[in-house]
Amino acid sequence: MAAPHRGAEPWNCTSKDRFKCVHVERDDDGVLLVQLRNRGRSLVWGGLPHKELPELFAMIASDRDNRVMVLTGSGEDFISLGEPGAPNPLAEGRIRPESWEQIIHEGNRLVHQLLEIDVPIICALNGPVVAHSELAVLCDIVIAAEHAYFQDAPHFPGGLVPGDSMQIVWPMLLGPNRGRYFLLTGEKIGAAEAKQLGIVGEVLPAAEVLPRAMALAHELAQRNPILLRHTRHVLVRPWKKAMAEDLHLGLSLEAIASLSARTLGGGGVSDPGQADAELLDAFGGVRIDADNAAHHWGLLERRLLINRCDDCGHWHHPPRSVCQRCWSRSITPPMWPATVSSP
Repeated sequence: MAAPHRGAEPWNCTSKDRFKCVHVERDDDGVLLVQLRNRGRSLVWGGLPHKELPELFAMIASDRDNRVMVLTGSGEDFISLGEPGAPNPLAEGRIRPESWEQIIHEGNRLVHQLLEIDVPIICALNGPVVAHSELAVLCDIVIAAEHAYFQDAPHFPGGLVPGDSMQIVWPMLLGPNRGRYFLLTGEKIGAAEAKQLGIVGEVLPAAEVLPRAMALAHELAQRNPILLRHTRHVLVRPWKKAMAEDLHLGLSLEAIASLSARTLGGGGVSDPGQADAELLDAFGGVRIDADNAAHHWGLLERRLLINRCDDCGHWHHPPRSVCQRCWSRSITPPMWPATVSSP
């Protein structure tokens, strides 16, 4: 975390306690610093930021005291994923339709509320972003660390349709053909190449990225606030039109493909009842339901999968759709960095 800037203080009395995946502060010039984090380290994407960030962006958009926003990460990465090779319940068709409906709701709001923020946004890209890279490139100015790169790892390479704005953002930035290549191959675009392609404005050593972004933010903050808001409006208008046209459709198609993976993906199962039959054969006498199916699949794969609550951090077993400690329904798809010697 960078040292506090001049006049920096908590943004408001609710933000500190309400949001667990970000630190927010605003200084006397109206520059709002939003730092993504995961317990003081780089943000690992999951259910919690997917739930919290739309709410945060809506609050920021409604606050007329903001003049400029700076968005950055913590540690070495801007946004990272979990353990390599960990099971992905979304790609494996283990997410229920009602959960997908919530994901679609949050996914729409995540992008639309970001675009509703009516002041310039500067991204201080402190490191690689391998998921939800729209959070970086939809900013008006992107300043990247030398070791940063862009990748869309969790979608097509991971077994999901790139429908949560990736299908809109990257073809618009790179052109249709290069954009489709990027999404279908899992290509990594490094900071230097991103600058040549026009994706980022500056590339600097990591230690200089946030100070440069803050200096630029304070320079912009001295301008007429109406000029700032209306300039932001005209700059994001093409993005808003594109998202209104295709974002909800893309998320819906992503959900359909995910649900189909239960019978058509991974193991090549083609009979809708065969997946459940495999579990029943392996765990005869055990009741298999939507809450515990992923856990039992993990045992077959020699992985120990235990649910974690995004709100209180409690790991709980047996698996349930509601946290047994705080009664939250914000449950991260089950994963645990351990293996078992036999099912």
